[in-house]
Amino acid sequence: MTAPLIGDEAAWVNAIRNAAREIAIYALGYTGATAGTPVRADRAAGMTGADVPLVGTGQHYRVALVAARPARDALARALLGVGPRAELSPTDIADAIGELANQLAGVVKRGVVKVVGELVLGVPIEVTGDLEPEQIRAVSAVPITLGAVTAIVLVSRRPAA
Repeated sequence: MTAPLIGDEAAWVNAIRNAAREIAIYALGYTGATAGTPVRADRAAGMTGADVPLVGTGQHYRVALVAARPARDALARALLGVGPRAELSPTDIADAIGELANQLAGVVKRGVVKVVGELVLGVPIEVTGDLEPEQIRAVSAVPITLGAVTAIVLVSRRPAA
């Protein structure tokens, strides 16, 4: 069982669900998306992606979109509108996943403003290498399915400096 987010975890999960649907339909051209209930953060072990800081007064969140390499590459291809066999450079994949993480974090930010107050969206940061369980300090991990592609949204919180 994951530790609950400070505030209303249901609001965060609902915001992630709405964000997944929005980017699936409008950014990726998929017919829809789902978000599951929070799972143990170590389920993201072996995944890569991008994370985006959300900073507010007295609080600092990070929202990360991570997936196994084949799923991450499929998401990048869908965002870039190329076929499933198209070769993409590592830079193109990182840029596309960073953009998806940024879009996801922006919609999540909108969805939790009533719970945590105003937040400022930061710049996406590539999560390089495979995530190991000891590197995952997420307070909540929410599995999502975008079209037929599965990923995990990790949300962590720490007090702002």
